[in-house]
Amino acid sequence: MKEYTGYIDKASKISLKNYNEGLGYASDSTELGASVRIAPIIYFYLDEDKGIESCLEQSSITHNSERSLACTEFFAKLMYRGFKGRSSQSCS
Repeated sequence: MKEYTGYIDKASKISLKNYNEGLGYASDSTELGASVRIAPIIYFYLDEDKGIESCLEQSSITHNSERSLACTEFFAKLMYRGFKGRSSQSCS
């Protein structure tokens, strides 16, 4: 991220600052920024439990509040429910 020049949201800025200062924890943001990053994880993991666990892990890197993680878990479960009954997880 040191070389990245694109947009960085507030939660990521706080998390990077904390990590760089050796604090070792992410922001406590309650925003949904991390929840919107879960689609590739859902697509990659056919196993729902492993997928949800991975969604929560990636979300907690920048948005480590109880509310944000609950939203991430909700959206991940919702997406998996949407894929149930299909022969593959492809959106096509």
